[in-house]
Amino acid sequence: MSAAVFDHRSIIATPIKANRPFSGRFEDVRLDRKLNQVSRERGAIYVDRRGRVRQDVEGQPSYIIDPVASLVFFVDPASNKLLGKVPLMPTAPESASQQACAATVSNEAEIRVRREELGQKEVEGFVCEGFRYTVQGRHESVTETWLALELEMVLLEKRWTPSEEVEHRLFQVKTSDPDPLLFVLPDRRPWWQALFPRRRRSTGTPAE
Repeated sequence: MSAAVFDHRSIIATPIKANRPFSGRFEDVRLDRKLNQVSRERGAIYVDRRGRVRQDVEGQPSYIIDPVASLVFFVDPASNKLLGKVPLMPTAPESASQQACAATVSNEAEIRVRREELGQKEVEGFVCEGFRYTVQGRHESVTETWLALELEMVLLEKRWTPSEEVEHRLFQVKTSDPDPLLFVLPDRRPWWQALFPRRRRSTGTPAE
């Protein structure tokens, strides 16, 4: 099962593969045309050789994806406490842009989608292939995606709709293994139980 780097404010969901470590920072910028307001969200992404993923978002809980255990763990970065865990959902092999377009087409018969190849360009020092998806109909949108060939990761994505503009970018990318301590899960027990664990009461039965 593959994990995915996914940010809920973008339609990016890139499958993660083992033996391809990297780390980087990301930023989402959203312009609300109706309110004329700009919002930003920043964070960091870490992927180790085992395919484990950690994503930190400013002001939100961090999460750690363990594809071997098929679990997603949520951690409070301020207190370093484990908040909980949920099963890891498998990701589809196609990109999120293609999934979104396919879902739109299946739900709206009058919708038309045009896919264009934009060629190659360098983004953050990596050679990327670009694609543009134009959706015409009731829900009009244009999505431009740049995929790094070496990383098989989306480094830049822009989306335009009548109501908003969204840009997601990944930068300061490193291809070395991140610090293993980033993937160590904190103890769910209170700190006093971790320091002074309870001793099991003796039942009086002698050991064999």
